[in-house]
Amino acid sequence: MRLRAIQEAERILLGRLQDPPPGHFTLDASCELLGLDRQWLLDARRDLARTEAVLRQAGLRRGRRGPRGRPQSGWPSLSPAEQAVASLVADGLTNPQIGDRLYISRRIVQTHLVHIFAKLDLASRAQLAAEVTRHQ
Repeated sequence: MRLRAIQEAERILLGRLQDPPPGHFTLDASCELLGLDRQWLLDARRDLARTEAVLRQAGLRRGRRGPRGRPQSGWPSLSPAEQAVASLVADGLTNPQIGDRLYISRRIVQTHLVHIFAKLDLASRAQLAAEVTRHQ
């Protein structure tokens, strides 16, 4: 029941935010926005973590598993998020600027870039910018 409540809370939170502010939401801000009790939400998160740990031990994982619809390499293999990061790199933005623009952390930007470079077999941002130009 709490898992459904958390998922519903996340859906409501995302649905209410048409133009999210930069940075991440704090637990208190999320609770206030959703009208939830802070301790109830903390308890629910702990319950969810415990449940997922038990499922992992049983060999089950949440989320999609199995073959993906995208190719493993080349431009079509890039996810929409990776394409957005690549486009901003081609525009000359730094990782922190890209993170601010996409409302993600610098570390996530770096992870996307590592995946992009591997999928496209590139070694530099300049090569990536040239590749983006070819595909626009």
